[in-house]
This record gives sequence, C-alpha cells and structure tokens, in this order.
Amino acid sequence: MAENKKAFMLYTDLIHTINKMPSDKAGDLFKHILSYVNDENPTTDDMLIELVFEPIKQQLKRDLRKYESVCERNSINGKKGGRPKKPKKPTGLIENPTEPKKADKDNDTDKDIIYTPDLFLEMWIKARLYYDKQPTNITELKPFELINFNKILKNYGSDDFYQAINGLFFQETFKQTRLRPTHFLENFETYLTCWQTKEKLFETKKKETKL
Repeated sequence: MAENKKAFMLYTDLIHTINKMPSDKAGDLFKHILSYVNDENPTTDDMLIELVFEPIKQQLKRDLRKYESVCERNSINGKKGGRPKKPKKPTGLIENPTEPKKADKDNDTDKDIIYTPDLFLEMWIKARLYYDKQPTNITELKPFELINFNKILKNYGSDDFYQAINGLFFQETFKQTRLRPTHFLENFETYLTCWQTKEKLFETKKKETKL
C-alpha cells in the first residue's frame, strides 16, 4: 500500500464468491488479503485461494492508482494555492448523490469519489421515481450488468453516469427499457451524448408535405 495509507476497500459483491467457499478457505483468503495490503508479499500453494485472490489483487491495484492520482493532484493544487474552481455541469433533473454538499465543495470533487454499483443504483432509483413515477426494488446489478458497469467505469466517472442517466430518462418513449439498467449500460455512450446534445431518440419524424 501507499505510504501513510491505513485503509483499503473491499466491494460488497465479493460476498457472492465468499458464500461459495468453505468457511476455512474464506478465512484463509481474508488473511491473505490482509497480508497483501500490509506489503508482506504473501504466497500460497492453495489454487482456490490463488484464483479467487487474483481479481481482488487487480482491483486493489486499480484503487491504489486512483488514490495515488488523487494525492498527486491535491499536492499540485496545494502548491498552486488551492484547487481550481469546479466547472458547472449541465443542469439535471435528478440529484447526483455523489455531488458534495455546498459546505464540502471546496474539499472534494466527483473524481475523488470511488463510484460503486450502489451509488449507481441510487441514481437509477431516483431517476425512475422522478421521470416515470415508478418505484423500483432493484438492490443489486445482475452479473452481466456488473460486467458492463465495470467496463464503463474504466473511462467514465460519477458525473458522466449522472448525465447519461438523465440522457436516457428524458427520452419520452420506450419506457420498458428502463425497468432495469441493462439497456442503459449497453448503450451508455449514446445516452451520455443525448444529454449533452439534448437529442431525443425514437421520436416519430414528421412526413414532408409535397406541394
């Protein structure tokens, strides 16, 4: 781990893997993780532990790179006399749960927040309630939705998700595509562009009248 970093993040969807492991193996895995984040360079001859740990290790590395990037940016901004003012985002109709409160805006940015499936679903639920007046009982992403979510997350942040969700929900037709976020996650860039250009898709084009 980075110097002076005393914490790390495990993601809630790991429970699906842990629940399929024997209790003793789950305990060995947790010890292995703690050894790794404490820079003890653990090794194991247990193939199960090795296979399960590998994607966790890669995620820990990605999170560490994000952490180090934030620290470097904050250091640069500090030397310049403080963080530059954050540009205004396009006005949306749902609240962005990752946007800092007014009192905290000088101490945080959307990019500093590690965007998670839970935060995405919080946005999704608010959008369905606001636009469609429909509550939703979705509590987690399906495996294939989670795969698409993680692919998008490599290139886009919470503010992009916020705009893209608005880009989908301000469309007036095909509301069945909004029952679950499957369609949205498969067409994320389309709806991000829709919000930025305010384009309405699927609208019936008026027939030209010939003279």
